[in-house]
Amino acid sequence: MDIDCVKIIGVMGFTGKTHENNFILFVDKSTGIILKSEYLDMNGKIIYSMTTEAIKIDESLDNSILKRLLKGIVRTNKVVIYIKED
Repeated sequence: MDIDCVKIIGVMGFTGKTHENNFILFVDKSTGIILKSEYLDMNGKIIYSMTTEAIKIDESLDNSILKRLLKGIVRTNKVVIYIKED
């Protein structure tokens, strides 16, 4: 991608209907918008993905929200997200 992104690699605490249990998100550093997401099986094979083709931004985003989320590891009930900046 030609846009400055953060790569987020996650391991789900469950296996989905299409046998996905890992994911990779590419998030725009300045807006927090997910530009691409990939869902992988246990062998690392991409099962499905979604890519943002166009976006229009009318208002600025409070960058402190994204920065707080991207520090260290984010944990939820079913998902552990490991943050890795490229």
